[in-house]
Amino acid sequence: MNRNGSRVFTNLILPLNPQYTRLPKFHKNDLPFFYGNVDLVEAKEWLQKLNKIFRVMRCDHVQKVDFATYMLESDAEHWWNSTRGSLATQGAPITWEEFKEVFLEKYFPHNVHIQKETKFLQLRQEEMTVVEFVAKFENLARFSHYLKDNPQDDWKAIKFEEA
Repeated sequence: MNRNGSRVFTNLILPLNPQYTRLPKFHKNDLPFFYGNVDLVEAKEWLQKLNKIFRVMRCDHVQKVDFATYMLESDAEHWWNSTRGSLATQGAPITWEEFKEVFLEKYFPHNVHIQKETKFLQLRQEEMTVVEFVAKFENLARFSHYLKDNPQDDWKAIKFEEA
């Protein structure tokens, strides 16, 4: 007992929610915080890095949203705080798919995706070295809807040869 007559529990250990015990493991991946910068491709790459971490950690959909939103800072955090309320319906948790959809709408809009895909379709080697061209080709190929839906290498090889 302390001086006020209240009991003091010095060895009390409360069970932790297992979801939060994984946060240090998540943090060890050194994922940078996302600030909502103007670089639109950075947003898509940040999301891809998250997906890679989540796949290895085998996170469920709730953990994915919690961990991703934990990494939002500055303008991105303000955006999320105002967006979250419109997504939360009747106490149901926000799904990872819902989060990705609104995140990409905000930070990687459809018109930007179309611009990148158009650059890919119009890509020509011209004065680039083969190494430069391959790097540019691979970089822009990830924006192709066709390649995403048809990942076989035949079409990719044909496109590469045409350019």
